[in-house]
Amino acid sequence: MTKMDQKMDIGQNQVMISGFYIKQFFVEHIKMDLEQVLGKFININYLIKNLRKKEEEIMMRMEESMEYGQMSALIFIGQRINYNFQE
Repeated sequence: MTKMDQKMDIGQNQVMISGFYIKQFFVEHIKMDLEQVLGKFININYLIKNLRKKEEEIMMRMEESMEYGQMSALIFIGQRINYNFQE
């Protein structure tokens, strides 16, 4: 191997190594960005699920309070009717 061949070999190796480092740098940053984006997506998905769960709870409570209100109204009407019959 001549000195010129050795220099070319060393030069190619340096280019390959720096190319690898550049590639590694971009892979790490893209991976980090993707993890952040996915993390935000997962957080949004989690929030949406929680909101749906809260909505279901609120709907159930509204139904329960409506039933309670209807029962109260029926009891009140029943008492009024009973009171009217007693007079």
